[in-house]
Order: sequence, then structure tokens, then C-alpha cells
Amino acid sequence: MRDRYAGFLLVIGLIAMAGPIDVFAQEIPLHQVDYELQPIVVTATRTPQTLWESAANVSVLSGEAIRQSSALHLGDALGSIPGISIGEYGGLGQNVALSLRGSTAGQVLMLVDGVPVNDLQLGGYDLNLLCLENIDRVEIIRGAASALYGADAMGGVINVITRQAPPSEVTSTV
Repeated sequence: MRDRYAGFLLVIGLIAMAGPIDVFAQEIPLHQVDYELQPIVVTATRTPQTLWESAANVSVLSGEAIRQSSALHLGDALGSIPGISIGEYGGLGQNVALSLRGSTAGQVLMLVDGVPVNDLQLGGYDLNLLCLENIDRVEIIRGAASALYGADAMGGVINVITRQAPPSEVTSTV
């Protein structure tokens, strides 16, 4: 009992010696505060959500990470994502196919800016056809997404979001 009382008096004494606390002494201007926002994912539910709120198994690969890697094509960059296996058929510049969680290349829906680009005959997509410099980010849904995207998405969905050109200044000479 005495130890608690002595500890309590010690804490009160230290607070009294510290003096008044000025909460507004170090006011930080709003323009100097940096905020880091969580990535927004649209592919998983077709509505904007943060990556942490998404119920689907989603991975996001940024364009900066792709450009900093030593990837020759999109398949090299996606090979580091869990559940993705890359099949290269031939030498450099030949067909590069992708499968998610053991599915075939025809069971993975490939989107570029939300538009399906799978081959109509074979179902897959050649990953050599995309230039890595034009990619802003890649959203990957691992697992069945056929309820949202149809039968082509039984293995998953890969949505490649390309970089947008800066708005040009158009001057009219009327």
C-alpha cells in the first residue's frame, strides 16, 4: 500500500515539476504534412475500395516497381506474385502465357484498362504484347472471379492499367 502511495506521489511531483504543457506550441502547418494513401482497387468488386477492404485475394504491382525490376516482359514482372506461373514457349519475343493457381491461360481473364484482350480462339493472352513503360499498375485477382467477369475468369483476373497522357494545352486560334 505504501509503495503505491509513494509511486503516486512521485508521478504527481514529476508532473508538477514539468510545468504547464503548451499543446499549441508546435503547430504544424497543413502544407508540410505528408499523407500516404492506401492503394485503391477497382478490379475486385467493380467499385473503388482500398486494398485492405477488398474481400478478394488481390495483389497490386505498381508501374514503378515493374520499371525498377529487370523484367523483359510483363510475365517476368508478374512471376514474383504468389500463385502465378509463367510459361514461355520459345525464345525471346515468343509467346508468354500465364496461369493462376493451376488454371490454364484461357481461364485467366486479361484486361487492359478494363477491356478484355484475351484471344478469341485460344483464350489466352501473349504478355509480350504490352510495353512495360506504359504500365501504371497491375491489379491481380487470384481465384475465381467468374461471378463478376464471366466464365473466362475461372482462374482469376489480371487488369493492366496503363499510364495516362498528361493533358495537353490546346490553344484555339479563332
